[in-house]
Amino acid sequence: MSERARAIQNILICDDHPICQMGVETYLREFLPNSLQIRKSEFGRNTVQLFNESPPDLLVLDLSLPDISGLEVLRTVKQNAKNARVLIVTSCEDLSILRELRRSGADAILWKSHKQNVFQEALRSLQMSQGSADIYIDPDIQRALDKPPSDGLTKREWEVLELIAQGGTNEAIAKTLGCSLETVKTHRANLGQKTQSRNRAELTAWFLQRNGKTNFGAPSKN
Repeated sequence: MSERARAIQNILICDDHPICQMGVETYLREFLPNSLQIRKSEFGRNTVQLFNESPPDLLVLDLSLPDISGLEVLRTVKQNAKNARVLIVTSCEDLSILRELRRSGADAILWKSHKQNVFQEALRSLQMSQGSADIYIDPDIQRALDKPPSDGLTKREWEVLELIAQGGTNEAIAKTLGCSLETVKTHRANLGQKTQSRNRAELTAWFLQRNGKTNFGAPSKN
């Protein structure tokens, strides 16, 4: 290891899904020395507390958490410890949030669908990182960020919009998609901002203008 490399031994993993926690830990133990000390948390506030009590060499952080968002955790951690190394591992496809992660000081950003070698490259980058300018971004995320601007809706937002256009209530949409009512409301608010629509009727009209009256599928992302 280079003299400039910063060792990673004490690690804090924050993800509310046990299988995801196990997957991250497996990769970490495969690519880093055997003497790792790994703590785990399912909640954002608890993660901040654990971080403040004993700052880790690396925080591996998901964005979707039961209490506060991973983005809020990132901002809090970076405010208190600017040199903290934070690896984001997320399924979020919202490009505006991914850009905000970069602005908020994330040191590496990966999609959960990343390849094994991408995780390894991210760890190598984190070990050599000298600051925010050295951020590592999953190549698949970078390609998405480099695409010309479009309507800017995520896959899940298109799904919510389609169900709205079909007449679904917030409660029905939450049941169909297997998410909380608050999550649907958040998507509704984001859709309103992105489409400049003030209500359900305007959202439906916006959708139909792009899909026609009989095609309720989201536009191709190719």
